[in-house]
Amino acid sequence: MAVNPNLKYLEVSCFDDGGVNKRLILAENCLPILKKGGYEDYKILKSFSGRELEGLKYVHPLKDLIPKQEEFEHRIFTADFVTDENTGSVHIAPGHGEEDFQVGKEHNLPIFCPVNGGGKYTEEAGKYRGTYVRRANREIVKDLDERGFLFAEEEILHRYGRCWRCKTPIIYLSTRQWYIKVPSIREKMLKEISEVKWYPDWAGSERFYDWVSGARDWCISRQRYWGIPIPIWRCDCGNIEVIGSIKELMEKGEGDCKSKISDHLEYIRSLHRPEIDAVVIRCERCGGEMKRIKDVFDVWFDSAMASWATLGFPRDKKRFEELWPADFITEGHDQTRGWFYSQLAASTLAFGEAPYKSVLMHGFTLDSEGNKMSKSLGNVVSPIEVIERYGADALRLYLLSNAPWEDLKFSWEGMKNTYRILNILWNVYRFPLPYMNLDDFDPSIEYEEIEDYLREEDRWIISRSHSLIKFVRECMERYELHGATRRIRDFVLEDLSRWYIQLVRPRTWVEKEDKDKLAAYYTIYTVLMDLTRLMAPFTPYLAEKIYQNLNFSGEESVHLSSYPRVRYEIIDDDLEKYMDHIRDIVESAANAREKAKRKLRWPIKRLIISPDEEESVAAVKRLESILKVQTNTKAVELLAVGERLEESKDIVSSSFNGGIVYLDIELTEEIMAEGYAREIIRRIQQMRKDLDLNVEDFIEVSIESDGEISRYVRDKEELISNEVRASRIMYGKAIGDLVKAWNIAEERVKIGI
Repeated sequence: MAVNPNLKYLEVSCFDDGGVNKRLILAENCLPILKKGGYEDYKILKSFSGRELEGLKYVHPLKDLIPKQEEFEHRIFTADFVTDENTGSVHIAPGHGEEDFQVGKEHNLPIFCPVNGGGKYTEEAGKYRGTYVRRANREIVKDLDERGFLFAEEEILHRYGRCWRCKTPIIYLSTRQWYIKVPSIREKMLKEISEVKWYPDWAGSERFYDWVSGARDWCISRQRYWGIPIPIWRCDCGNIEVIGSIKELMEKGEGDCKSKISDHLEYIRSLHRPEIDAVVIRCERCGGEMKRIKDVFDVWFDSAMASWATLGFPRDKKRFEELWPADFITEGHDQTRGWFYSQLAASTLAFGEAPYKSVLMHGFTLDSEGNKMSKSLGNVVSPIEVIERYGADALRLYLLSNAPWEDLKFSWEGMKNTYRILNILWNVYRFPLPYMNLDDFDPSIEYEEIEDYLREEDRWIISRSHSLIKFVRECMERYELHGATRRIRDFVLEDLSRWYIQLVRPRTWVEKEDKDKLAAYYTIYTVLMDLTRLMAPFTPYLAEKIYQNLNFSGEESVHLSSYPRVRYEIIDDDLEKYMDHIRDIVESAANAREKAKRKLRWPIKRLIISPDEEESVAAVKRLESILKVQTNTKAVELLAVGERLEESKDIVSSSFNGGIVYLDIELTEEIMAEGYAREIIRRIQQMRKDLDLNVEDFIEVSIESDGEISRYVRDKEELISNEVRASRIMYGKAIGDLVKAWNIAEERVKIGI
């Protein structure tokens, strides 16, 4: 038995229900337990520390039923893991528990283990032999009670180990095994950990370091049929021999199996059970037969050799010297105590250094609630199901957008959003194709040929794309794939789709040969080609599809092309910074419009900017034309730094990171005309879609309205014609292949096309 050396214990005198006086020893904080035994009144006789109880002898309560117990001396020992619960003392079984085993080793106790591999008591268990240990519990309690040694009986709910496969409660048994003496190389292993590059750093410097710091002897033997046989032969005289190679076994081995080892077809089979067990070796000490021990290696000991075994070492030393240690390995965070550990221990033993230069520790995919996916829980999401719904590229991009060392809570909504990003990219790619085809765009044009015709927005998106290439390549070098994919997603959605394409769209509609339009084509094409190559490792199918349709170089596949390189001379940091300011201003202007209930289709008289810093001033001055288009304003005015305006009936404001935006929303005749024209344009464009017209098709338009709208839109007839490709606009009765009625600003309007 064991007590805690630092706890206070009491000897008490008490009477049971039968009036029998008993003297009991228990921890001071455990006095309330006496009521469970039926002892209401007690008297404290003396107190002492747990350390004073050490060495006290006692009689085993069932020695008459278990004769083997007569051979042991029963004493009290001390152990720090004992707590002041129940009685404050615990039963120590060195053959059936890890902590108990350590106490037994420390005090040289016999490792008594009267249980066999089937969980039944052996002959050494006396009366209970042949009984499954759990079925014997009731009988043992009964025997204790009959002898007057049962203080109390109750059921306790506590955590208990179970078989991972069948969930049966496990039983700890002490067995004889083979070990590697890891503590003797622990300090060297810890030093090697610091030489390895870890992703993330704390995976090595904290988690793995802490685990190795507490590493104990490594049990490398298993009592199973399948596995690599341990090459140890033992003689009855006690002599053992470790065989180091197949050649040595062929020289020393005897028996039919030896001939099979030389036969290539039987080579692998002969080195495993049962064939290998038939090989005997003549003992050099006594001349007797040495037979292989029946154990096989722990699979982790086997996989620990992977980094050099796959190179054919020690047979092929040349490849080993060229390629070892491994540049990179990756596994889940559970491998801190698995493959990462086994490789390091084996390599430190064999070569005195780590078998890998860098390690990435990844997390696991969990369900949406953060639970491990399990068939028994019914929460498994099949990758096939995801692919059938959203495609392999969307799944790949979704998984790679999560930090690899963090667990991923799988979300169908997250998958849907990722799929949407790829659809947006596909639409961006499809948008310019009809116009490029109509104009016979030649993609072989060089940057230098078109440089002088590039607008600021063209230079910006090209600069942005090369900043993206730079960032992605840096992320790849650091194994931060999530950083790369997240930035790519942002680029596709925010930079390309929501910003640049909106700016460049009107330029593609120009029907004459035009350098400005050619610059737009060049920019879109160049950015898409770079983006396609950049995304190829992450979305291989979509990248290949787009590349095949755009590629003119004759390269067979995007995956055979060179990964895009950064052109630093194209990157304009100031321009990118200024555009960020403009986008902030545009967003702020949109908030002010919402406050004023003014749609973006309707122009505003003035956009007034009150900057807080000179950088905002520089941004507005350089990119004023873009600001006017994106905010749909007739004029941009710039106040002095810190200068402010008062809000009024026609002035609304909204703040941004670099100051305040004011909108002058006064409705002039010109603004009314353009506003109504934009409303008409939107409806006609929708009707073109309804008729599934080609982008180059011309239409005739008829507008029927009794209100003011027809008067206003007549003034903007040219604008409407250009936007909707109308060869003629008529007023009066609405006629055509499609006629629809619309409500515009509370006025009923019929449009025919």
